[in-house]
Amino acid sequence: MADRIKKCRNCGEEFTGGGYKYCGAGCATAFDKKHPWYIKKSPISCKCPTCGKVFIKGGRGSGNRKYCSEGCWQGHFTLRDRRWAVRKPIPCLVCGKEFLQSFGKQLTCSDECSRKNQKQKENSRRHPVFVIRFCRGCGGAFKPKTKNSWFCSRMCSYPPEKIFAERECQTCGAGFMPKNKFGKFCSNRCQTRHSARSPNERRRRGGMKMYRKRSREAGVAYEPINPIKLFERDGWKCQICGVKTPRSLRGSYEDRAPELDHRLAMASGGSHTWDNVQCTCRKCNMIKGNRATLGQLRLFNHPAALSK
Repeated sequence: MADRIKKCRNCGEEFTGGGYKYCGAGCATAFDKKHPWYIKKSPISCKCPTCGKVFIKGGRGSGNRKYCSEGCWQGHFTLRDRRWAVRKPIPCLVCGKEFLQSFGKQLTCSDECSRKNQKQKENSRRHPVFVIRFCRGCGGAFKPKTKNSWFCSRMCSYPPEKIFAERECQTCGAGFMPKNKFGKFCSNRCQTRHSARSPNERRRRGGMKMYRKRSREAGVAYEPINPIKLFERDGWKCQICGVKTPRSLRGSYEDRAPELDHRLAMASGGSHTWDNVQCTCRKCNMIKGNRATLGQLRLFNHPAALSK
């Protein structure tokens, strides 16, 4: 394969082989000397900061030159030392005695005073003492615990749009002001008591909330119903097929497990009241679905009426 013919960037002659842009080393050097990097800068006059003499700097490599000679460059540091030597005494931060500083940030006159100053800093950091401040929320006086404490309580630190209305504690029933929108208990003790309840009690309360929500969405009447009292009213028997539904199977997936059923489904307009609920086995409840139960309604529905 023949070599490709190329044209030199400096002299313009055609050549083959050799370099990539130039026909020889002489043309490469001659072309580089035409670059602005090789062109000498024009002379610039400047003033020496040490002696004040005006000198001319110019040429390649003299852009950062500040002094007229090496002697002035070294004399600049000695002048700085002379300026540092003319200094005024300052009072010690610990004992108050006047002294001359050995370095710029020295605040104590001796090593002993320096150790005392360091110890005072550590004590103030461990046991800070703050003056009495006024709360930015309510304006009352309080003693801050940290240097960034500006409110006497957490409620004062909340803006007005985040203060929530009074609620009822789910454990003891007492009214309290919640700290956020998820607050349900008045204290940590009530929260612990609520979490320590039996699983059956928590399950029953969760079911009551579910039926209350469904009744609200369907727009039907609602009454708080205890499933255990309902099953005792019906004698722990399925009201559709008559099979026994023992209490030991409650909450399981067995066919004879007792479940709460609505005679007229809530999706069809049935209410969550004592006269519309009954005990059924799991199998019949799944087969029935949202269809209405046929037959005569019970004359006595509420457990209180049965006990009379």
